[in-house]
Amino acid sequence: MIRTSLGDQVAVLLLPREGLYSIGIVEQTVSEDGPVEPPEQLRHLAERLPVTVTVSLGTTNLTLSELNSLTPGDVLVLDQRISSPLQAAVSGRMFWRGMPCRLGQRQAFRITESHTE
Repeated sequence: MIRTSLGDQVAVLLLPREGLYSIGIVEQTVSEDGPVEPPEQLRHLAERLPVTVTVSLGTTNLTLSELNSLTPGDVLVLDQRISSPLQAAVSGRMFWRGMPCRLGQRQAFRITESHTE
């Protein structure tokens, strides 16, 4: 616990296990069967990290002059066909394809296929 002006806060330090092992704080957990599962607290913390997913509608190329002359009401023609699935990516890496949809008053994305490499 760390006491701050906002009250007591929990602090979690993420340190490499090898370094902690070398100074005798944790036991070595090397297994011949492969990687060892992370401690439950670390796994729970990692699962709560926010991740930004970007859904790409398409792209287009414009000259700087065309870009500077854009005004409200102008239409940009994208390279994506209406019937083609959109791509959803995390950190620039594509993970899913899907179609646009609606959820109440919000735009949404329905996943139709997963893409794993």
